Amino acid sequence: VASYYLAAVLQVGLIYMLLTSIVLRINSLHLLKQSLPIITTAASTCSSLATMPVCFRVAAEEMKIPEQIYGFTLPIGAALNKDGSTLIFAAVLTFASNALGLHLSVERIFMMILMSVLISLGGEGIPMAGVMQLAIILPAFGLPVEFVTVFAGIWRITEMPQVALNCIGDIVGTKVVAGFCAGQAPHHTREAGLVVGAVADQ
Repeated sequence: VASYYLAAVLQVGLIYMLLTSIVLRINSLHLLKQSLPIITTAASTCSSLATMPVCFRVAAEEMKIPEQIYGFTLPIGAALNKDGSTLIFAAVLTFASNALGLHLSVERIFMMILMSVLISLGGEGIPMAGVMQLAIILPAFGLPVEFVTVFAGIWRITEMPQVALNCIGDIVGTKVVAGFCAGQAPHHTREAGLVVGAVADQ
């Protein structure tokens, strides 16, 4: 649990905050402060779907992002951006493998990461949905499905940063796209944002 919380903090600090600081050249701490309602709602409900109205409000009122952008990117992010879920599935597979004394080769680690990404994409935005996914991913690596009962007892504790991380990724991605479209990003990275903005306008 502690290692997963540390991984979530590193994901926010090293990926999201650096992304906004370098690409958009804005104060990442201010962005994080604006996202506090999203973080608290996601952590308390453990549901990305329940948090989506808060994401919409923060994007519109706090970040002043145009509706044609956040109305396009936030729903897509809620469906496809599952970095928090990917981290927890990879952590569960690593823990279960080590508990059984299985050798973790480079190929096995790569497959674990790949499978974690794929299985997370099929997750629903409701609490405890990841427990059902564990019953799929554990046997895929020859691990006993009984491990589900071990992780089910602590899943709520890990699900809070998991969903919060997913939702932070959604709003950061939306902010980056909005920055591209508004011309805040460097010239060489601006064209991709303009393409997305054009699609959102259609």
